[in-house]
Amino acid sequence: TDTALSVFKKANPDFDIPYQLPRIQRYAQKTKPINLLRASINNLGLVPIGGTPHFQYLTGDKEAYLEYYGKYFGTLLTADDSAENYDKMIANFHYGIHDGKRSLITVEQEGRYYRILDGVHRAAILMHLGTKEALMMEVL
Repeated sequence: TDTALSVFKKANPDFDIPYQLPRIQRYAQKTKPINLLRASINNLGLVPIGGTPHFQYLTGDKEAYLEYYGKYFGTLLTADDSAENYDKMIANFHYGIHDGKRSLITVEQEGRYYRILDGVHRAAILMHLGTKEALMMEVL
């Protein structure tokens, strides 16, 4: 995976993008409405951000997120987005930059909606903060 990561990062040196995404050849930075985002949630399908366990966690329903994470971590979820790490992300949230690189929600248009390829946690936090639109990286 280190090789895959280094190859991918060279392909997109200005962005912090996880290695598990397919190589992105063409993209555009565009401002998109948060309410048009959809997240692929393993047991729920494609859902609006407000219906994700990530958003429910922010509204006080931590059990939904803990159950989701516990069920899928190590199989379909490979990043360490434990409740402890999510709490750290929430406490130190600064949208758009991570480790000195651009870190935008990465999306792909599907009909009138935008499916999140990377950034469900960030989208949930932005929505919870009342953000209506955000700069994103759209894969073309």
